[in-house]
Amino acid sequence: CEKDLNLSVALRLEEKLKALGAEVVMTRTEDVTLGLEDRANLIRKTKPDLAVSLHRNSAGEGSDIRNYKGVLGLYSHQQSAALAQTLQQALLKGTGYQDDGFRWQSLAVCRIEECPTALLELGFVSNASDYERMSRASTRNKEAEAICQGILDYLAPLGAA
Repeated sequence: CEKDLNLSVALRLEEKLKALGAEVVMTRTEDVTLGLEDRANLIRKTKPDLAVSLHRNSAGEGSDIRNYKGVLGLYSHQQSAALAQTLQQALLKGTGYQDDGFRWQSLAVCRIEECPTALLELGFVSNASDYERMSRASTRNKEAEAICQGILDYLAPLGAA
């Protein structure tokens, strides 16, 4: 299930970032539902250096699902474009997923202006090859590794890495 795949990657990512000395604030560490506004408010309250939201994409009903695959980075404010692009590029390099691009989209969790925010679509659950890949624990570990590297790549020019 999508939420389990995402949580698995998030927990792996948290572990990797903490091992590097980062302070990590998670919106969830177990199978609980947290509303979009609650997530946004948590980010505003904690004032992180950046925020990353992990998701899986899906093609719409009636779509030819073979045409929908890959990794997508999304942002809602120009200040976040570089973060979304850097993370998306790191995922491509680290996972072998197809490039679905990075682009602007008005998303609740990315409309936060207090810090750069990116939403990552880690493959399409509706695409058989993407789903088979993301179902493997080794792939989820690669996703976490790649996102971690992308965060380091993003922070390096800022002198924070």
